[in-house]
Amino acid sequence: METSSELRISPTRGAMTVGAVVAGIMLILSSFGFQLLSWIAFIGGIYYGMRIYRKALGGIVSYPKVLNVGFQTAFFASLILAFFTYLSTKTNSSLIPSMIDTYEEKMKTSDMPVEMIEYVVQLYRKMLSPLTFAGITILMYSVIGGILSAILALFVRNNKTVSL
Repeated sequence: METSSELRISPTRGAMTVGAVVAGIMLILSSFGFQLLSWIAFIGGIYYGMRIYRKALGGIVSYPKVLNVGFQTAFFASLILAFFTYLSTKTNSSLIPSMIDTYEEKMKTSDMPVEMIEYVVQLYRKMLSPLTFAGITILMYSVIGGILSAILALFVRNNKTVSL
């Protein structure tokens, strides 16, 4: 049963705010080539969002509620990251073809038949677009964020009631 304080505190609003900040930090770190720090910021942001929600509820929060906040934080961050992925692949028209060409060269060094390589390359040329990359970004960060949230929620949850 939800208490009146839980009804007034919106986990979604906090998750949107923290998710936006996390995405901003990740974009800045990634633009300077700090991919590992970007992932650390992602994990830390999910954890921070969960801790803020727990503190707002007076320190008592169940596993499903804190898991929800973590997943929402990851999801909102993924939306912003997907938007910038879309913009970067849309404005840099040579990015996707160069990725396909690089992959084609790697396949040619393997034992793959030439017909199969040509088929795969043609398939990639049809399927890969800025919108596809944006969708993959949302899916990837949401799934990874959900898994991380499930783990982090174990450490953040607190079902103990305070007795006076």
